[in-house]
Amino acid sequence: MLWMFQRVMMGKITNPKNAELQDLSTREVAVMLPLLVFVFWIGFYPNTFLDKMNPSLDNLIKQVKAKQEISLMVEAPAPSVAKARLTNKLGIQRR
Repeated sequence: MLWMFQRVMMGKITNPKNAELQDLSTREVAVMLPLLVFVFWIGFYPNTFLDKMNPSLDNLIKQVKAKQEISLMVEAPAPSVAKARLTNKLGIQRR
């Protein structure tokens, strides 16, 4: 892969038409510059975009926690049953 990159990007120009090609035209620079600024803005100040997601993420977390609490209530045994199991596991004698 590196060999291919070297030959394509750094190799000798075999076609004389390619020797006169410009890197970027003014129009291409005008299109690429805002994209480049946007990429750096996201990298340096991500909260500009991430803060807009916080309300929906908070709502999602509330929904997941509510469903988790409901499932724990359904699956959890009654307190007296849980206490009896615990005392049996620990070997505590009841009087």
